[in-house]
Amino acid sequence: MSGKRRRASPKRTGKRRAVVARTPAHRRFVDDVAARGEPVEPAADGTLPQHATHVIKRRTPDGGAEIERVRHKAF
Repeated sequence: MSGKRRRASPKRTGKRRAVVARTPAHRRFVDDVAARGEPVEPAADGTLPQHATHVIKRRTPDGGAEIERVRHKAF
């Protein structure tokens, strides 16, 4: 094993990571989630509608968005 330290995964640390469209695959994922209407910006009081599975953290200059999963859909 090499001497490099591995970064702890978000599962291990309990931290969530936002998805930013850095690669074409990420951009496609963000676009597909947006096409289904799942990401929303939180209301002034911080609440989200029932259908929202992702929250928009911020908008990027190129028109994309940084999103973060907040809940799973229950069918």
